[in-house]
Amino acid sequence: MPAPPEGRNTHPLHAGERIWRESNCYVDLWIGLLHHLELDPSAMLACCAAPHFEGDQWTFHKPTSSELALLYGVRVEELTVWRSLREHLDRQLSLGRVVLIEVDGFHLPDTRGVTYRVEHNKTTIGVHRFDAATGTLGYFHNSGSYTLEGEDLEGVLSAVVTAANLPPFVELADPSRKEALDLPALRARSLEIAARRMSLASPSNPFAAWSLAANDEVDELATHALCHFHAWAFAAVRQAGATTELLAFWCDWVREDAVLRAAATALRELSQILAAQQFRLARVPSGGRRPDFADALRRCAALWDRAQSDILRVVSAAAYSTAPVVSGAEAAGIVSLENRNASRAP
Repeated sequence: MPAPPEGRNTHPLHAGERIWRESNCYVDLWIGLLHHLELDPSAMLACCAAPHFEGDQWTFHKPTSSELALLYGVRVEELTVWRSLREHLDRQLSLGRVVLIEVDGFHLPDTRGVTYRVEHNKTTIGVHRFDAATGTLGYFHNSGSYTLEGEDLEGVLSAVVTAANLPPFVELADPSRKEALDLPALRARSLEIAARRMSLASPSNPFAAWSLAANDEVDELATHALCHFHAWAFAAVRQAGATTELLAFWCDWVREDAVLRAAATALRELSQILAAQQFRLARVPSGGRRPDFADALRRCAALWDRAQSDILRVVSAAAYSTAPVVSGAEAAGIVSLENRNASRAP
């Protein structure tokens, strides 16, 4: 595979205006990788269609391997690490694959000013080039493509999990049978994924559920250091804000439709509320004024209901078209969700 240009990638999801500059390492990596493969990453954002409040965090949104295969013909498999990462990289890259590795962000220079040489945290990179002779490695991470060398390269390739020297989690991405579908077919498959996701949607509004825990979460922020806030905000506020913003992008892309435009507007308003709340909540650990986070989440819940109702109208129409994208229990799940939202309508 030809090497991508160094630096931030040029897809509009990364180069355009964003409320949240980045979402999470896995989704951002795939946006860059698919764009480099000349495939449209907008289709995979259907993975954001039905997130949950997981009790102490928001769903970490990511496309599944089956979704990536359905949309793009790209095969993703877990790689068994039974010898050194260097040997695996040599072999897999020679076969035209990209190797996704969970590594320590401490060693990634593209995180300079955040975690680079400052803090240890888990993140995923997609290695597209490794040159043992020059001691350099090219990788996708977050919203761009970068190069590792020297001590940083050694730190990444010698990564282990815990003192037991367990290898990190590694996947291979095989684009050898990639397929660039025409836009109508790609949109139809993306709607299929959204329908399947929404058939498993939370039985209650996830923002309403989160609002019930909000006061306790803010109390906890007040009694912990700033590092606790950063960890919590990434797992909760950032994931929720980025999920809703990316879902708005999906609504804009999947169909030119007034109903989906209204959903996208509600989702972006919701995402902006969360961005403002994160800024205010960052002051709490140092004794700053506590915002009414629960009230903000109740406003988010109202916007989420509006957006979900609009998206369901479109997905349901696709589900019961002459070429149904879901059937049986999955279709029944969508009907149940529609009925739930209808019962909330004023």
